[in-house]
Amino acid sequence: MHDEKSINKDSIRYYAMNDQDGIGWGETFSPILFTKNAFEMLKTSGTMRYITDRELLEKIWRTYWGLENEQNFLDECYKWKKDLRIIELTTNEDTPVPNRIFYSLGMSIAMETRCKETAEYIREMLSEWQ
Repeated sequence: MHDEKSINKDSIRYYAMNDQDGIGWGETFSPILFTKNAFEMLKTSGTMRYITDRELLEKIWRTYWGLENEQNFLDECYKWKKDLRIIELTTNEDTPVPNRIFYSLGMSIAMETRCKETAEYIREMLSEWQ
């Protein structure tokens, strides 16, 4: 949203990679945020058949479906981001703001919003269960 010529390249490089967790705006590889190991164990162990509360069982299935859906969404966003960056690099244009299209379309905000919504759904589900 700013004038591209007025942005300091050192600032752009600084924010491209976060030293704390290794994920900055420049990251193009999708981190695995959600795993289904516990759910797979529940399914294969035979324990699921002992859950008599069908509503709870449905919520568990829906929650893990939601986690998988969100991880797929994030994977696709990171793939698109990487593809856009490759296009930028192969056109040999001096791009002052890498991945500008990705961020100006609000994709990072959509990713954050969906993750927060999924986290809130999980919190609500767990609070009902306790």
